[in-house]
Amino acid sequence: SGGSLTSQSNVQCSPGTSIEVFDLLFNTPARRKFLKSSTVEARMVTETLQRFMLGSPAISFLFRRDGEPVYNVVKTEEPLERILSVYPDLERDDLIPVDLSEKNVRVSGFVTLPEKFRGNRLRENLFINGRYVRMPILNFAVERGYGESLMKGRFPSTVLFIHVDTSEIDVNVHPQKLEVKFSQNQPVLNALQRAVREALRGRQSFRITIDRDRASQTDEENKAENEPPARRQGPLKLNESTTTRGYGTAKPLRASDFRSISTDRLNRFDREMAIPESISDLTLVGMLNERYVIARTDDSLMIIDQHAAHERILFDQLKTSKHFPSQYLTSEIEIRLDELEVETFAQKGERLEDFGFQVILRNSSLFVKGVPQMIDVTQVSTLVHEIIEELRLEVLEGPEKVFDNILSSMACRRAVKTGDKLSEEELRELLVRMSNIEMPVCPHGRPLIMKIGLKDLDRFFDR
Repeated sequence: SGGSLTSQSNVQCSPGTSIEVFDLLFNTPARRKFLKSSTVEARMVTETLQRFMLGSPAISFLFRRDGEPVYNVVKTEEPLERILSVYPDLERDDLIPVDLSEKNVRVSGFVTLPEKFRGNRLRENLFINGRYVRMPILNFAVERGYGESLMKGRFPSTVLFIHVDTSEIDVNVHPQKLEVKFSQNQPVLNALQRAVREALRGRQSFRITIDRDRASQTDEENKAENEPPARRQGPLKLNESTTTRGYGTAKPLRASDFRSISTDRLNRFDREMAIPESISDLTLVGMLNERYVIARTDDSLMIIDQHAAHERILFDQLKTSKHFPSQYLTSEIEIRLDELEVETFAQKGERLEDFGFQVILRNSSLFVKGVPQMIDVTQVSTLVHEIIEELRLEVLEGPEKVFDNILSSMACRRAVKTGDKLSEEELRELLVRMSNIEMPVCPHGRPLIMKIGLKDLDRFFDR
């Protein structure tokens, strides 16, 4: 009818609301030409309906497109059930409940585990007093709650309900009502970040602490353990009939195996870290492509990224010590800065000294006279640019996050790299250091260890 009212009368119908849309803007070509393709418009409608469904689990929804049912969800008192209905690719174990109340703010709902990341923020659903909002400042608070467990450019799926006293917000600040204005931003942002962090804290612990040395061994076993590794690592032959193939005769690592290491490259490790009393019950198998360390337990394989693991070890060491001794250079290193970097340095340049750098700015160049002892001179220029960029972002990310980012860059530059060939002693030392690791990710959020259990192998081979 083109917008004309054809009739108006009282009728009897079942409770609920039905909305039907077809031939949209058929009589207003000037507006219709701004419609996107049918596929894009259908996706946008679906996303809008998804938000309605997530925000109102107590309401049933039936959504048809071109006559075909897309969603048919029944009302529920459990928001988790509604999330699983809207996003069928998620499983119950992928979602972590969030519930935190402080002052005049309450945050509740669900967030996904870090490993269930996405490449965009489309599934970061935030509701303020029941109303869906799209506010980057809130998304940023959620992502900061994940901390270093979420890599840059990766985003979680969330359904979070933020309840704030209505006297503390103004809802009439956006033409589509997608934003609100808080009388005070910080309490809401702090509560949102803390709620996510507290929810994740109990789900990310990682520690390998198993038995200490074997209580007793036969002379033959001791003799085997004291032999050079190469003599115990026979070649793997396809026609071998014995069960002790490859590294099969190697013994689990013992405390005495780790007490005398003198190779130069181990200077990269924190020598002052105490050897833990409880050592990982891991048997070193070997290396893959000078990138991954392969170890095993009685019922699983452990694949460890050597760079990511060492980076995490160094990062934890730096964050604990907070001390960065300098080494003076025999000749200055000149680093050219762009205008934005010069401006940032003029405001925050003294902070470089906090990390062990001794620098002077002349015109548009930075002259480096001293660097942190742990940093290779060839990496100074790249690292200085990274630190200045982090300092520029401090107003957005906050001092604590920027401090961690800088330490992460320093650890990354110092850690062993892919392609570095480590000796067996170095590999064992790496396993020992890992027994103190709490987070199973590197400071940038990449996983550093993968476990393949015996059940996983049996499932793969249909056993």
